[in-house]
Amino acid sequence: MRSNNTRSYFLWSILFVLLLSPLIVLHQILENLRVNLPSRRPDIMLITIDTCRKDALGCYGESSGHSPTIDRFSKSNMQFIACIAQCPTTAPSHATILSGKDPAFHGIYSNGMPIEASVRLLPEFFSRKGYRTAAFISGYSLIDRVTGLGRGFDVYDDEWSTRSVERSGDDTTRAAIHWLGTTDPGVPCFVWIHLFDPHSPYAPPELFRRTLSDPASSAATDAHRAAYEKNAQTALGAGDFNVLVKDPTSLTATPSEIRMNWANYLEEVATVDRCVERLLIAFRTTGREKPLVILTSDHGEGFEKDYYFGHGDRLWESAVAVPMIVQTQDRRSKPKLVDRLAHHIDVLPTLLEECGMSVDDKDCHGVNLIGLASNSRMRPEPFLFCSAPPLPRKKLSKGLMHAVYDSRFKMILTVDQSEYSMFDLQTDPAETKNIQSDYPRIYTGLSHALSQRSEQAAYPRNARFPENLSSHETKQLETLGYLDSDAGSNHE
Repeated sequence: MRSNNTRSYFLWSILFVLLLSPLIVLHQILENLRVNLPSRRPDIMLITIDTCRKDALGCYGESSGHSPTIDRFSKSNMQFIACIAQCPTTAPSHATILSGKDPAFHGIYSNGMPIEASVRLLPEFFSRKGYRTAAFISGYSLIDRVTGLGRGFDVYDDEWSTRSVERSGDDTTRAAIHWLGTTDPGVPCFVWIHLFDPHSPYAPPELFRRTLSDPASSAATDAHRAAYEKNAQTALGAGDFNVLVKDPTSLTATPSEIRMNWANYLEEVATVDRCVERLLIAFRTTGREKPLVILTSDHGEGFEKDYYFGHGDRLWESAVAVPMIVQTQDRRSKPKLVDRLAHHIDVLPTLLEECGMSVDDKDCHGVNLIGLASNSRMRPEPFLFCSAPPLPRKKLSKGLMHAVYDSRFKMILTVDQSEYSMFDLQTDPAETKNIQSDYPRIYTGLSHALSQRSEQAAYPRNARFPENLSSHETKQLETLGYLDSDAGSNHE
């Protein structure tokens, strides 16, 4: 009898365990979902650092230690090894980030132009889903009354632009943090912070200025700075370091002057790094959950190649290779170094899809970066493109340029000269050797892709002077070096 009772007890115990096990597993799954997934729609922070070439950051190879916050941030999240800016100019590039469209489809080819009224921007999508939306910008080239990029934002903080051509990253960050602290953390937000500090002229705050070993004395440094600025202004009649000189002997800047400006540029990057730290802390201290974050730059900056300093007219890697770091809201997501080519057109589909929205626009060709990193998403075509439209400021501009990338090679087309240059970025990232004759089949494929690009994306062959600018707005853009001082004289 006891044996039968023991057997029955044993069988009931097994049955109980079998019945209970699925419930335990289900409970664990639900607990993981509760812990690791957001309880509501994610907060979103988009940080764009103006004029920040990727190799100015430690996580992309710079060894001077100017970007500790961004470096730590990259190690904890998704860092794309390569990201290409759509256009090496501030307003067109940011319009692409906010619209997911090529400049040929959103209408801003240069600073001082407005975005087309039919183009939907990120904040418009989020506003319709109940998000609070705000933008805090730092450069005159992005002001709403000129670009129209404020469409859809509850707050577009550019009122400072009536007094200056730029705002310090410190002031912009303070304004953004104040806004975060005064909004309901229970309502999701989309906030864009634009930091302008690395843009020329390179004049970091004293807090971040360090003693330079070359030149040795501060007097020599001041003398070099004065000579270099005078040279840049004489070359183009604009207060910007945008110089292209065919004969290097005619350039008064010495190697030590170039190094001085690179050092000051890195100090400007250091000021921005501190701003990023304050913004990340602010999200944690205002009662909000872990946000979805994208950190990138609109374009880079030339320093070392063929005595070209600045951006806007060339498609070298120094001008278009930018950082791209993504923080997902999923706490289970592991840090990842992503060896897939990212692009500015990917920002909009990434943010919308991660928030449960779809992109239904034939002119938006980007993909979800998070899906791209996990190999769950593929690009619809094997090539990526960028372009440098002719700008109404450069007396020495080479005109319209296009570039095409595959997973290894890059080709640049200078349209007016029908001039092709091809580089192997895997073995020659500095683009020193034109190898178009070494790989005839690849040359044929890339040149054909560029021909199709020229047909599908109708860029203007001649510079377009921005229309409907006031004399004050024109002067401000001249001050930043975006217009030649006499560019408007022929404009009707």
